[in-house]
Amino acid sequence: MVSRLLEKVNAMPESRPEVVSEYQSKMSRGNYPPPMLIEGFARLMGKTLNAGISHGSDSGTSSSDSQSS
Repeated sequence: MVSRLLEKVNAMPESRPEVVSEYQSKMSRGNYPPPMLIEGFARLMGKTLNAGISHGSDSGTSSSDSQSS
C-alpha cells in the first residue's frame, strides 16, 4: 500500500501550471490574500504575543542575572 502511494507521489509534477496561473491571476488583482484574512491572522498573532507577555514569558534575563553580587 505504501509503495503505491509513493509511486503516485513520485509521478506528480513538480509544479502544476494551472495552479500557478490561478495564483498569478489572483495576485495581479491586488486584493489577495483578502484583507479579512490578513486582519484575522494579525489579531490571532497579537493575542498570542500578548498572552506570552502577560504570562511572564522569558525576557532574556535569568534570575541569577538580576541578582547583585
